[in-house]
Amino acid sequence: IATETAKMFAGWAFEALKMEKVTMRIWPENLASIAIAKKLGAREAGLAKRDFRSLDGRLLDCVYFELYR
Repeated sequence: IATETAKMFAGWAFEALKMEKVTMRIWPENLASIAIAKKLGAREAGLAKRDFRSLDGRLLDCVYFELYR
């Protein structure tokens, strides 16, 4: 279900919003989301250190993936 939802969202962003690129920001330990990004054909764009603040205040790294039209 998650892969199909992500695929539908990307399709909507490209078609309805006329976007050329969808960027995904994923916590490196979230292997399921990374697998979905790769399944969609997104390429890993890089790692941003201390890029996201968690609910408990910790700064976490994020992996960026890009999916082009």
